[in-house]
Amino acid sequence: MFLKPSKVVINDNSSVDENSSNETNFSFKCDKIWAGSQNSFCRTIDGDIYAWGLNNYSQLGFKSTIPESEGPPVIVEWKPTNVTNYFPANIVSITLGSHHALTLDKEGRVYSNGLFQYGRLGHGNLQDDIINPKLIEALSHEKIIQISGCGSTSFAVSSTGKHRTSRHKIIYFFISGKLYSWGMGGYCLGFSGKDEDEPEDVLVPRQVIFSKTSKRIIPTYIMVAAGSQHVAMIGYDDDELKENGN
Repeated sequence: MFLKPSKVVINDNSSVDENSSNETNFSFKCDKIWAGSQNSFCRTIDGDIYAWGLNNYSQLGFKSTIPESEGPPVIVEWKPTNVTNYFPANIVSITLGSHHALTLDKEGRVYSNGLFQYGRLGHGNLQDDIINPKLIEALSHEKIIQISGCGSTSFAVSSTGKHRTSRHKIIYFFISGKLYSWGMGGYCLGFSGKDEDEPEDVLVPRQVIFSKTSKRIIPTYIMVAAGSQHVAMIGYDDDELKENGN
């Protein structure tokens, strides 16, 4: 625990000194950072990926062998660790759930790793955790532009092209598409399943269909953000796009 802001040093002898007041330069400059509830990632300007934090289910992309000396066994990477070789090339985004991670590369492919339970990884009915990031085959036919994960759920927005709309005489262009969700069953995923009292887990990505009164509409999604027990989305339905000159 840090009681004052402290610098995280990333180099060959990575260290974190909470008592030091001296400034230490980074060996690498980073252009991206991602954080979950218990772990963190960063990307250097050279494209290398570093990770640190809780890794009891290989959510950092590799298997740790560092048990705590006291108390129950907890696997923690205390210092930033270079995990580039475990991850796909050209990463543009990483999002973290409770015990899993999703990775998006520049080609629009999504990978997952970590705890297998509740279908959060999107690989079907698994019986074991996934250590290294693995391509989600169910999304391989889509170009994914954005991912979000939280708790035991995962989400992705695909690209269906460039759209045009206008507001107050200003023309906006945006890229958007379909929304997919998977993981622990519940209303967060956008559908309740056959039994509303005990929603079923979604083991592979499933497209979310938005229902507006009795009419079935597939909105054009722009972005999704997952919370621990809720999800927020930005999108347009088909009528709005037609009304604004798409």
